[in-house]
Amino acid sequence: MPRPSSSRSTAATAPGPASSRAPVLPRPTEPTRPEAFAECNNGQATPLNPVTMSPYIRAQIIGIQKAIGVRAAQAGPTLPPSTVFKLGPAPRGNANFNPLAGVDVKVPLVDANGWPQGGVRFPDADHPLGKPTPVSLPPVTTTSIDDTCGNRGQFQPFTTAELTVKYGSKENYLELYGESLAKLIEQGFLLQEDEVAMLGYASYLWDTAESYIDRSQSASSQ
Repeated sequence: MPRPSSSRSTAATAPGPASSRAPVLPRPTEPTRPEAFAECNNGQATPLNPVTMSPYIRAQIIGIQKAIGVRAAQAGPTLPPSTVFKLGPAPRGNANFNPLAGVDVKVPLVDANGWPQGGVRFPDADHPLGKPTPVSLPPVTTTSIDDTCGNRGQFQPFTTAELTVKYGSKENYLELYGESLAKLIEQGFLLQEDEVAMLGYASYLWDTAESYIDRSQSASSQ
């Protein structure tokens, strides 16, 4: 599965058996607090990607448990088939990417709004409220277990005016978001019981779009 926050890890090029599958999921980010940037992004606060992995990982855990024979999970959804990213070359720079020396690392290609191509298309990718770029907070290093800046994805939210141009109204946006949720529920990537909460969160993100903005230039003009 993709990480809508634009993946910082590589993806498999072909699906494998249930016992060996490791879903790549959207990673939740910390709130935009000043202390969150003490060691990251040169100390400059920036909007963080609001996409959370929680509802997706709940469905996948149940599906994996069912696939390996856990009795309590047999009434749950079946693990859906693997769907992989469309891969391309890694970024040339290393400010937001940690390459592997001597290895031709491939990373997910992204669409015009910066969301990964291929994989499982989340509502947040098909109907974005902004661009998940840059993919990580610098410095992106692995010299210490405490070097976690690269685990946080940045976000360039659209303004309320831009959202209105793209979707017409909040009601239209939530209708589109709900249609995407229904498809993912049918496919087994989400649980039916998470639908209401996810729509509520999407509504909240729309309402708070302007609070992400702390700059004179909007995402769509960059």
